[in-house]
Amino acid sequence: MLERGRFVLQGRLRSVLAQLREYAHAHADLPMLSRTHGQPASPTTVGKEFANVAVRLAAAIDAIARVPLLAKMNGAGRKLPTHTWSPTDDRLGEVRAGPLSKAWD
Repeated sequence: MLERGRFVLQGRLRSVLAQLREYAHAHADLPMLSRTHGQPASPTTVGKEFANVAVRLAAAIDAIARVPLLAKMNGAGRKLPTHTWSPTDDRLGEVRAGPLSKAWD
């Protein structure tokens, strides 16, 4: 379940990243006045600002991929089946079954 959620999240973030890259190229020559601490600063381009956001988002996507998925297995009865099945999620349109993670804490 956690791996599937991360997979969906990363896919959506990659779509946003692709759009940001398109905007960066499309507006590479459009000048703008940047700001530092609320004050006018050096001129830049709108494309460069989109590119800066894209680089930060790419780093965040990579960081999400490196997070180990751990599951704490306790609770009523301490039974594994409690943690291996979830009902249909209308947004995903499928029944998800299987352990929460490959790594157990």
